Amino acid sequence: MNLERLKRTTNALSLFIVALAVSLSATGCNTRAADNTRAAISHARWGASALTSATRKTARATADLARRARDEIPKWHEVKSGETLTRIARYYGVPVDRLKILNPLIDPLKLKIGQKLRLRE
Repeated sequence: MNLERLKRTTNALSLFIVALAVSLSATGCNTRAADNTRAAISHARWGASALTSATRKTARATADLARRARDEIPKWHEVKSGETLTRIARYYGVPVDRLKILNPLIDPLKLKIGQKLRLRE
């Protein structure tokens, strides 16, 4: 769930709870129900901010991991017996199309043992 969708969902939930509180007070419901509704609104807002913060932290951590993983990929790969472009791409976590772009002179269907493939720029 992306951040904007989370905010919209939280806003909708808050509006629903506020409408419920207004409805309860309009029907002459006891004050305990109104207090519980106010507490629910407070908890919903706190939960939304905590989720938003956690989402940001997760996104940052994921970006850091991706950056480190990219830096750990070697620049070249020497083709071994039985390897295919798809298998090599999967092993290093690089899209096959990216390998094709980085190695325009290599025919993916005719890889040779000992041939060097560029994995990153």
